[in-house]
Amino acid sequence: MKNGTTSRAEALKKSKRVARAQRGNSALLVTFCSLRQELETKNDAMRRLEILVCERSNRIDRLTETIDRLRQWRARSMAKHDPLSAVLVEAVSLEFDSDHMRRGPNCCTERAK
Repeated sequence: MKNGTTSRAEALKKSKRVARAQRGNSALLVTFCSLRQELETKNDAMRRLEILVCERSNRIDRLTETIDRLRQWRARSMAKHDPLSAVLVEAVSLEFDSDHMRRGPNCCTERAK
């Protein structure tokens, strides 16, 4: 029909286009929701891993401090019994300390941030 009314065939074509667009929108919505859920899951896992890395880094720092204290105690004990051994132990401790200071005591913690 030419005077502003649509024919039945044109209306059918239009409803098919609308139906296809709605199916496309529905598919996109499902994909979006799925991807958003996946992103939230990965972000949660990343936060848990960051906490774990921080805790382990702190534990390593505490153990390193304990090792340093034990080395100093051993060096003092050896100095009482054998002065030459104390000099060797001190030299090894100084070498370890300079390497540790070059990397920094919190090198892993800084990377996690």
